[in-house]
Amino acid sequence: MFQMIEVKNYIAAVLLASLLLGCDEEPSPCTRLVNGVYKYPELPNNHNFSHEQIHDYWDLPKDIWNCISTDGLIESCLTYPEINVIYAGSTPQKGYNLVFSQFSGLGELERRADASDHLLVKYKSIDPLEVSSFKEELEQGQFVINLCNIEIILSQYIYLNKLTNKQKKALTTRARSVYLLKREAGSYHGVFGLAFTAAILGRLMKLDNYSPFMEVYNPKQQNWSVVEQYWGTTFETTETIYAISEDYLNSLN
Repeated sequence: MFQMIEVKNYIAAVLLASLLLGCDEEPSPCTRLVNGVYKYPELPNNHNFSHEQIHDYWDLPKDIWNCISTDGLIESCLTYPEINVIYAGSTPQKGYNLVFSQFSGLGELERRADASDHLLVKYKSIDPLEVSSFKEELEQGQFVINLCNIEIILSQYIYLNKLTNKQKKALTTRARSVYLLKREAGSYHGVFGLAFTAAILGRLMKLDNYSPFMEVYNPKQQNWSVVEQYWGTTFETTETIYAISEDYLNSLN
């Protein structure tokens, strides 16, 4: 009788240990972050996924939202495998809207109260002249696009509307600096790159209904679609926006 009880106790102990070990082996969602950034899985070889299945496969899992910092979330948005679908739309803004509809990471970023601050910090960390350090044209092009990506995210109205005057001044100052650096490296960034920076300045002035800007801004003209759609435009238009933004910057308290 004593041996039977002892065996039963042993079995119970083994089962309990197995359950505990099983719980320990269950990976935490946070383990999918590498240096705080989500590591996207590679598509299986010879897969036959539909477009919707690929979107689901690469979407940012909701169970890591509580694990990931805002900085990590920004990097995860920028490294999303289909982020460059932004440029597959008829305009970059429409392309952004498409990516937003299929990738939950951008929606989660919009819900972060500190997103605008961290996006500005990220923007300040990028040197447009660094593009010349890459030898391959493909790398140079990707650098230009990566900078445009952070600019199109940062200049969404949901972030601009949350900025204080101090933050607007910081963003305007940085955007003006980026514009000049892009113009200096014009053979890499071109008018296309300048357009995204000009869009930041144009949207800020439009939000504040800045009179000198609103007097020349004409959304019915194709070249002024840069403000709402980022493209197309002309060098003359981006230069006009940049020039007006100097007095706008001085008007910010």
